Amino acid sequence: MFIPISFRTSFEDVYNITEYTVPEYTGTRLEPTGNNVYIHFCFFEELTSSEDGGAIYCRGSVQRLLVEQSSFISCKTSDDRGGGICSYSSQCVLSKICAFKCYSTYSYDRCIEEEDPWFCSYSSDGQFAYISAKYDITCKNHVNDSSITHTLKDNTDPRFALCLYDGNILCTSVNLTNNECEEYTALNCCPPSSNTYRISYNSIVNNTSNGGHSCIWLRNSVSDLCCIDTCNILNNKQTATYFGTIMAHANILIKNSCILGNNEGNMVFYALPSRTITISNCTIDDDIFSKTRYYGSVTVNKTIERPFINALSHIAIRKCDSYFDSYGTLTVNPIVPDESSLFLISNIKKLTIVSFRSMIFIFLITMVPSDPADYYYFYSNCIFASEFCE
Repeated sequence: MFIPISFRTSFEDVYNITEYTVPEYTGTRLEPTGNNVYIHFCFFEELTSSEDGGAIYCRGSVQRLLVEQSSFISCKTSDDRGGGICSYSSQCVLSKICAFKCYSTYSYDRCIEEEDPWFCSYSSDGQFAYISAKYDITCKNHVNDSSITHTLKDNTDPRFALCLYDGNILCTSVNLTNNECEEYTALNCCPPSSNTYRISYNSIVNNTSNGGHSCIWLRNSVSDLCCIDTCNILNNKQTATYFGTIMAHANILIKNSCILGNNEGNMVFYALPSRTITISNCTIDDDIFSKTRYYGSVTVNKTIERPFINALSHIAIRKCDSYFDSYGTLTVNPIVPDESSLFLISNIKKLTIVSFRSMIFIFLITMVPSDPADYYYFYSNCIFASEFCE
């Protein structure tokens, strides 16, 4: 299903990994343990769990979790977090992931009937992934070069195809498309109060809030800045007329992005009190300001010379949508990021873009195990690397 790339060889060469084989994977969700966990070249299909994390559940005892080049197809949980992945590891990176039809079937009514209501949730968060990193800006909470599509609305109040809490949040070249939830359909980011975070080169397209509102919810408890940079946010819908497609519980700078066809006739930008949304060099619908399709402090500090859409493409694996670089008759915008647009990755000064349809992300070299004594576990095509706890 997957073609190995040089990263795996480099990983083994640099870190001197010794491989061990174990019996084939049995089909229940994976609960890796240890300090460092590495999962790659995996195919999870139609896995179901009654607990958080339909395919993978990672406890807080795990210091670093790296999941790459893996597919999650029709995985689900009947609990309230993570139809595909639920992680409480200190640091987490997801890279080159395909997620298709992953969701939660959680019912608040069932929770009231069967459990102590004080521990019940009113909603389920992270239909594909619920990632809660350590409350520390030095801890990575990154999603790179991935597609998360077609999450389903199959419970009382599902939210967020992708939910990222705490840590240093970075969401780059992610395709969030054709997802359906009750509210906040595509993305939720909530970092520590002293952190900034960046959302770059993403396609957020054709998502539907069925019964509720909003597509993107960005939060921060202080005045630090969130940047949405070089994204296409197109044709996202909601049935509720209140709030907007992008809900800001943080100060947001949106730049070099194409934001069209969202929440037709109703609000697109919604800034909560004491928060601001600043729009710079973006293509937006002509009637956003003339028909007051915004709320709160929303301003434009740089107008565009001509409408454009960004030339973005994404990972194309089984059942994952890929290209979203056209909209009507708009001209494709050449992507030449300036120094301030480069990704917030530790110790990396420059990002090389090979072409508009081929981006190479250099990421998280500190996430992979560095101890030669680290061990590998094999579950069918799945590989788990973890450093045993002392």
